[in-house]
Amino acid sequence: MDAQGPVGQNQAPIGSCTEGVDLPVGTADYLELIRGLLCDSPERRDRAADECTDQIGAYDLAQRTTLLHVLLWSAQVETSPAAMESELNAACAIVDSGAPSGTIAAVLSGIDRSKLSGSAIEHYDYLVGEAGRTA
Repeated sequence: MDAQGPVGQNQAPIGSCTEGVDLPVGTADYLELIRGLLCDSPERRDRAADECTDQIGAYDLAQRTTLLHVLLWSAQVETSPAAMESELNAACAIVDSGAPSGTIAAVLSGIDRSKLSGSAIEHYDYLVGEAGRTA
């Protein structure tokens, strides 16, 4: 057991995976990340979205696909511009890592582009392009 919880034979704690190696994140760590994305604190949501990006190589395809949808569902109701930018940035990174983007068009339609600013607009436009390319 480490500081982040139990680690099984096929699991690695967040932060211990080397870049480019696909080792699945342990269930407890993964669920903690999901909880962070859904937290009431905008600062915690922002950090959790950044963690998604930082640990992209640690997630298997199913985990990346789930994170992609959770990030975009969260972005639909996000009130913090910083957390919104982090959520959309993480979604872009997950799409770039090979997660299927053909299923995100409907989720993206729930995000009001007129309420975005700065790089969040670029991230959103990129995701819309990727969703259209694979639809």
